[in-house]
Amino acid sequence: MDYFVVLNPAAAFTALYDEHCDQRLKAGDQSYPCLICSEADMDHPHYLFVRRPTKEGHSHQAIHIPHAAIVAVYRIGEGEPAPIGFL
Repeated sequence: MDYFVVLNPAAAFTALYDEHCDQRLKAGDQSYPCLICSEADMDHPHYLFVRRPTKEGHSHQAIHIPHAAIVAVYRIGEGEPAPIGFL
């Protein structure tokens, strides 16, 4: 199972991943950076914990994303295309 995490472009956290995001969601004139994650843990009240595969595929990156930096989380099956609207 993969997760698409859509980030809030106005959040300070998003500046860290804006240029290195996996995909973007376009909505009108707005562009939302998105991360593709292999795991997501939504149990913490202040942040979302995700694991993201590295480009080399040898390891993963673990990230704690503050809730204020998240617009949406989409869960999709492995090998399924990105939801409509993603570039």
